[in-house]
Amino acid sequence: MKKFFFVILFLVSTKILFSYNGGNAIVFNGSGSCYVTTNCSASSDTLTTECWVKILQFPNPNPYNTSFAGIICADNGNYGKGFGIRTTTNGGHNWEVQVGTGSWQPCPFTNSLNEWIYVSCCYYKSNNIFYVKFIVNNVEYNYTGANYTASNTGNIQIGSDISCGPCTINGTIDEVKIWKKIRTVSEISNGKNISYICPQQKLIAYWKFNEDGSLCYDSSGSGYNYLATKFNTNSVASTAEVNYSCSSLSNPILLSPSNNSINNSLTPTLFWNTVSNALSYTVQVSSLIGFGIINDSATVTTNQHQIPNGKLNCALTYYWRVRANDEFGGSG
Repeated sequence: MKKFFFVILFLVSTKILFSYNGGNAIVFNGSGSCYVTTNCSASSDTLTTECWVKILQFPNPNPYNTSFAGIICADNGNYGKGFGIRTTTNGGHNWEVQVGTGSWQPCPFTNSLNEWIYVSCCYYKSNNIFYVKFIVNNVEYNYTGANYTASNTGNIQIGSDISCGPCTINGTIDEVKIWKKIRTVSEISNGKNISYICPQQKLIAYWKFNEDGSLCYDSSGSGYNYLATKFNTNSVASTAEVNYSCSSLSNPILLSPSNNSINNSLTPTLFWNTVSNALSYTVQVSSLIGFGIINDSATVTTNQHQIPNGKLNCALTYYWRVRANDEFGGSG
């Protein structure tokens, strides 16, 4: 009878989440010169913008003849991306989302002044149609925009939509994150209290606004730092709910086949324990201890994986390992 061996390799956890309490936020006073223009382009067809925001005062049509205040915007007239707050003609208040060239859609504003709110806006295209989903308080609002014509080449503005002259916000903003991907409601909700210390996949810009000086540092690793020389903002102690304790996913415990076991089946099922808070698992099988050759690899949502036929050969030793994954990375 032909046999082969399985050897277990354990992974060492490398994912660390930063324990972040307090820090600073950036305050915009609503004046025409109080805003930030970053050097991060909004040209990607797929983009998610997120931040904590506290509205101190709703926009007033006077003295700048506009009832809109931008929060995160990039509006150069083509394929505009942006969201903010608008005071309506009847004195009400809405969130407002840009869904294409010169086109905006309202979303009910159900929060209070001086209340921290986490908001996100996702932009993407499909079949040359511009789509937007706006997420506030874990509720998703979907919009179909205009026909896609050209990428937005403008840079991201924080605290304003200067193209509408100047549409600046009177409020406080913290933890601005720009992703080159579509983020789900679950990802946004689970990640809003996280302050990252390591680069994250597809996170292309990240401003924590913890600096006391004029340099605003991009913590994504992309290098979008900028000097705060064109606006009159102040740093204040932040009370946004960014208080996530240090934690990491546990390493999966490999259960079966056991270490140095002899197997008769060429399509064995691998089992490991369920890891709390894991969204998926990546399993790899190799004939080399350093995993220079991957004989089988899969990402699954359960704690087992059956190796397909044709992946293994008789009379060889195979090594296997499993990594637990969540929206912040993997266990090792």
